[in-house]
Amino acid sequence: MDQIIKKDNLPVTIAVIGGGFCGILTAIHLMNYGKLKAQLYIINKGYPLVKGVAYNPHTLSLLLNVPNGKMSAFPDQPDHYVKWLKNENPHYAEENNLSSAFSTRQEYGNYLSHLWEHAINKIDSNKTINIVNDYADDITKDNGLLHISLREGRILVADVAILATGNANPGIPNGITRSMLKSKYYFANPWNKSCVENINTQGDILIIGAGLTAIDTIIGIKQRDFQDRIHTISPNGYRIKSWQEDKTPYTSAYMTEIVNENTSLLQLLRFFNKHRKIAMSLDQSVYAIVDSFRPHTQKIWQSL
Repeated sequence: MDQIIKKDNLPVTIAVIGGGFCGILTAIHLMNYGKLKAQLYIINKGYPLVKGVAYNPHTLSLLLNVPNGKMSAFPDQPDHYVKWLKNENPHYAEENNLSSAFSTRQEYGNYLSHLWEHAINKIDSNKTINIVNDYADDITKDNGLLHISLREGRILVADVAILATGNANPGIPNGITRSMLKSKYYFANPWNKSCVENINTQGDILIIGAGLTAIDTIIGIKQRDFQDRIHTISPNGYRIKSWQEDKTPYTSAYMTEIVNENTSLLQLLRFFNKHRKIAMSLDQSVYAIVDSFRPHTQKIWQSL
């Protein structure tokens, strides 16, 4: 954070491109950093500010894919989200297993909105925040400054640009023709509400993919009283599996042995495969190995 503070103590102009989870949390942390003098611009268009696409779901019952206890917005306050849930929802107050449970994405979106409103209300006099309702199409550098071309014609000049654009739409599967792309029966964006709201309730449905997004789509379609058959096909040959297992978690993968500023993707893959094979030989669950990566995600990204 100190690297973006100007030596002459003048305000630094920071453009955050994307106003969903990553963009908003980045802005909140910048706003909370007392030593920083800044003009903050959040460039966002197409999806709701703060909640983005992930936490403004097409179906309210869709769950997070990470337990509540690992969803705090603040690394130094790991129970922050759980405490917020208990304060906001009286029916959670006495729940003993709330940290290991999964709340809805809509609830987490409300949590983010609460954090954003709180940050806006207590922003200090050294900072300003501006929301730009537009798309950023290009960035060029000139004399040490970044010139961000906005789709409606404006140029925004900044010292720092932070890309927080979230997930791109899925690629077009092999065999999908141009005529099919234009068909009213083909939905290329599974996060758009039209993919579950504008479904013809007569006839079967094919979903290309067998992961979490496919499950979300199936739930969204079924909750809109669809009665016919839904087929799924995985381009990679995967099967839909429940996250729950009766196996004992494998807990002997110690990430501190491998994660440092020089860790490569190949080293991470070898580490995972080594412990995956051990877990399978012991008939233990490999999910705990994946969870062991989570506290080190930022360090891994930074090392790359």
